[in-house]
Amino acid sequence: LLMAVMSTGSAEVIAVTSIIVYDIYKDYICPFRRDLAEDDCVLCGNKRENAASAEEKCVCTPISSCTICYEEDFVRQTQTSVFRQYTCRTHAAYRNYLEMLLGKKNIYIVVVTVATVPLVLLADAAGLNLGWLYLFMGVLIGAAVIPIGMALFWSRTTAAGMIAGATVGSVLAVICWLGTAASFPGGLGGGNFIKNSGDQVSMIVGNLVSILLGGAICATVSAVQSYGKPSEELTQEWEKTRNVDNPLKPWGPTYQSDYKMQSANKLNDRPSFEEIRRFCRRPRITALVAGIGLSLVLIIIWPAGMLGVGVMDGTVFQHWVNVSQTWAFLAAAFVIIVPLVQEVVSISKNYRVNKANRKDDPEVFENGMSNGMSTVVLNSSDSVSRL
Repeated sequence: LLMAVMSTGSAEVIAVTSIIVYDIYKDYICPFRRDLAEDDCVLCGNKRENAASAEEKCVCTPISSCTICYEEDFVRQTQTSVFRQYTCRTHAAYRNYLEMLLGKKNIYIVVVTVATVPLVLLADAAGLNLGWLYLFMGVLIGAAVIPIGMALFWSRTTAAGMIAGATVGSVLAVICWLGTAASFPGGLGGGNFIKNSGDQVSMIVGNLVSILLGGAICATVSAVQSYGKPSEELTQEWEKTRNVDNPLKPWGPTYQSDYKMQSANKLNDRPSFEEIRRFCRRPRITALVAGIGLSLVLIIIWPAGMLGVGVMDGTVFQHWVNVSQTWAFLAAAFVIIVPLVQEVVSISKNYRVNKANRKDDPEVFENGMSNGMSTVVLNSSDSVSRL
């Protein structure tokens, strides 16, 4: 139990630190480029799409095609005792910026860890337990669940709708949660706060109000704001989500083989939205069927079946234990075996691709560098030779 709690606490500290550094500090306090439009390249600042002229068009190459970065990474791996700044003209500034953020993250890990100590002592002094905190977390953040899902699946979702749903839904949930707890004997005073606020009915009311009202408010505000907008404008708004990308390892070249792209040597080489829908049709159907099916089984069918059982005798309870154990063993086998099979299939696929590439001539990658910088020949075995 101690190891589980320590592991969970460590993960939460790292998660909070990542939010502070990469979602707040990186985006709002010290961004790499300020006033960057949605379709601008982070590395060069030029347009990835819809450029007015050739000079304004991004021509940056992915880091996987950059020989200078390959050399520098090789040197860093072999000479770990010497700190070296990146020097590639295309990627160096951004990679050094990420190194700075990593240093900030290490500092904030210590700060967040130290800051959690008084919070833990305060919660212990108040008599709170993990069960109460877990259920209360649903009251506070449950209002953001449906708005986040709507942002992924509904193009008419607006920022104001998400903010209104998350904030107003959370406030109303806390009010209903405390109101329900105050209706129990003893109310919220006289040492009854933890007992009555942690009651199952109070927590169920708070969580349901948070989840349902958060989604309803988000849907209402978004529908009002997006009413009358043409479908072309909504499609353009939806395209902005595809610009959320890693400039060093863009998803176009990374998943080039999956989307059967002929060329993906630039950051803006990526499949269209229609291509993505076509290639992801099978995983999408699998996710929908599995998600809806498991939800029906775990939320409706299984509990409904248990209601008809009544009070169990020894024989019936033994059957219930056997069913539970079978479910647990099947779930554990799935979690253990499926990732192994996927890795074996992936390794086999990569091996066949590399074996086929050995039949071809070595491919020369150049990232536009000149002025004395060496050209590197990269073959399938990742060997490096200077020309």
